[in-house]
Amino acid sequence: MIDHGHALLLPGFVDAHLHFPQLDIIGCWGEDLLGWLDRHVFPAEAAFADADLAARAAARFVTALLAAGVTAAAIFSSSHLDATDRLLREIDARGLRAIVGKLSMDRHAPPPLLRPPHVDIPEIRQLIDRWHGRADRIQIALTPRFVPTCSPRLLRALGDLARERPDLPVQTHWAETEAEIDRVRRLHPRALDYLELYEQAGLVRPRALLGHGVHPTPRELERLAPRGATVVHCPLANRFLGAGLFPLARYRAAGVAVALGSDVGAGTSFSPWRVMLAAYEVQRRQGLTLHPVELLDLATLAGAAAIGLEDQIGNFATGKRADFIVIDPSRHPLLAARANASRDPADRLFALIALGDERLTRATYLDGNRAWAASTDE
Repeated sequence: MIDHGHALLLPGFVDAHLHFPQLDIIGCWGEDLLGWLDRHVFPAEAAFADADLAARAAARFVTALLAAGVTAAAIFSSSHLDATDRLLREIDARGLRAIVGKLSMDRHAPPPLLRPPHVDIPEIRQLIDRWHGRADRIQIALTPRFVPTCSPRLLRALGDLARERPDLPVQTHWAETEAEIDRVRRLHPRALDYLELYEQAGLVRPRALLGHGVHPTPRELERLAPRGATVVHCPLANRFLGAGLFPLARYRAAGVAVALGSDVGAGTSFSPWRVMLAAYEVQRRQGLTLHPVELLDLATLAGAAAIGLEDQIGNFATGKRADFIVIDPSRHPLLAARANASRDPADRLFALIALGDERLTRATYLDGNRAWAASTDE
């Protein structure tokens, strides 16, 4: 038995949207979304053609997640089969729960990153055969980057695979910025709206994770809830790239499920505490004040539901997996003083959200086994 003294136990966090090959471009300066992709993201992802580089990055990436208290995540890899396989090996070795997708795209990006359907779909099938359902912890996701980089032929091919394999999650980007939506409109002038292009392919369904959704139309909001998809709010990235204000109240009114994602690397931190605070601030700007428990739920149980694991993780209900984190406010002196000054549990939780970061994590446990510990506790 390990005695953690006066530290606190919380359910492990779920990060419902982030990018493995963007690990080393966090905080790149001076671009909107489309410019950021061209200038920073595509070159970074092209480097992952080197499987050994990917393996080294995978070790750092998974460590960063565990150090932040993340015990489950939905992860975009690059478009490379070998890089994705190296990431999955690291995830499997460390015990993380994860949805992982090899990025699919076949247009409007540098040629080394593009995979036509006759190459992309067989590579995805290899990952499914090798990894999907591994130890009840790993799932392979269909992962079109977004409509601008996916031809109708590729979206149809992914939709065919989705119909063949209803057990596969889907993850993509949708309605992040107005410039992106304008590009989609120019590419597909006959489409009713952006969402329709994913619907036509059969990719909007339960356990479909639509990243961002900052600019939904009323028609799109009406169609999301009946299809069972989840929209992943990535407030750090939306602020960083100037995408806009996520309309959480509109999604709630429409009955659409919402979870949180760091969106590393446009998001500037792996820490769910930072993501929760950003979500709070974004909603305050729109007149909605989120309770601390609501914020914690978005980062835990709502994320578990988004990836189809709400019966296994997300809280401390009897019979669930022992995925949890040990947090120690004394590791952050300003926070410790602030928390100790209050006797109200909700206020103390909000102090953690407002001031917390990776420093709070003393240890991270997966299935009851310590998967990561701060250096002073190893």
